[in-house]
Amino acid sequence: KSVIPAELGLDKASHTTWRCKQTVHITRPLGTHPGMADIIQKRTQDALKVTGFPKAQTAVAIIGHGTKRNQQSRTTTQRQVALLQQADIVAEVLDAYLDDEPPIASIYQRTPARHIIVIPYLLAEGSHTAIDIPQALEVAAQQATSRKDTYYTDPIGIDENIYQYIIDLVHAAGMKLSPTPSNGEWDNFPRYGHQAFIDAVREQELMQFGQLLVNIAEVRPIGTEQTDVINVETPETLQRIVREQPFRPLATSDDLPPGWRCTVPTPETLPAIVETIYPGAIAAWARANEGQLSPEPFSATIARQKGMFGQAKRLTKEDIQTNVEFICGGCVRTPLWHINSSEGGNIIPCKAPCNMWLSKSIERERTKAQ
Repeated sequence: KSVIPAELGLDKASHTTWRCKQTVHITRPLGTHPGMADIIQKRTQDALKVTGFPKAQTAVAIIGHGTKRNQQSRTTTQRQVALLQQADIVAEVLDAYLDDEPPIASIYQRTPARHIIVIPYLLAEGSHTAIDIPQALEVAAQQATSRKDTYYTDPIGIDENIYQYIIDLVHAAGMKLSPTPSNGEWDNFPRYGHQAFIDAVREQELMQFGQLLVNIAEVRPIGTEQTDVINVETPETLQRIVREQPFRPLATSDDLPPGWRCTVPTPETLPAIVETIYPGAIAAWARANEGQLSPEPFSATIARQKGMFGQAKRLTKEDIQTNVEFICGGCVRTPLWHINSSEGGNIIPCKAPCNMWLSKSIERERTKAQ
């Protein structure tokens, strides 16, 4: 109700705003869809089958994001807790939050249950699910007075029904969706900056973009030869290779898997291929080259942090410099927010410190303190 409208420059009092010659509609949060309860119940039942945990000795901890800036941010998570309690599948159901109270590290102290199923009430397999929650659970385990068996599930957002729930919310907001002509699987990707990117590739003939070598006919990772490689033809296959096997929580980390190539069916599909590998990178690249990208200083980013990332306010200039070298050194984006530049060229710009940077910085400082 506040963060997203503020970031988009929208009127908080209205769900429909006219801005930049576009009408922006804000739906209800995805977490409010009634189908979410079905996903959580299925996650719980599947976990009980896999682990063999007895119902009478098992608790479920539903992990929401939350924010101390708005207490209503906990409402949907608390609603899911109540619904799962009513389903009577396990002995106890708890809520805990990444960025609010009660924290994740408290769950072992709050339940006598011998077994705990942890369900991230989050959309993606990103840094929160891959790093922040597991780290918090490790701290909780160290603080526990008795041994607990914990089973950590996938986030609810990867369930196959989520796509339909999104469409349901769009319809509920009064928007009518009409089928659009499609030229294939590489169609219907974000389009900002696409023509400029195609033109730049044509002009350079072979462009290095992050860890990619891009020409008008194919996209492949640096270091991949033309022989003995997997030829990728669909977005799903490419997504699986570059993000899921093995799982990479940060799309732009500098460990892009080698051994594949993607033939470009038509020049118009080239940006969609790159977008699958580096989401949002082409738009940021285009904005930087247009001189329209305004980096956000670290001080402005950190001023907004009230919860778990608020600890980063204690970072000194020396800490920030060291962390940029250590953390950003493993990412193909260029931290314009740190070097105070709006540089263009072939770089993939980073406008502000990301959640991964904040999380790793806090963890590094915690380790130093120990």
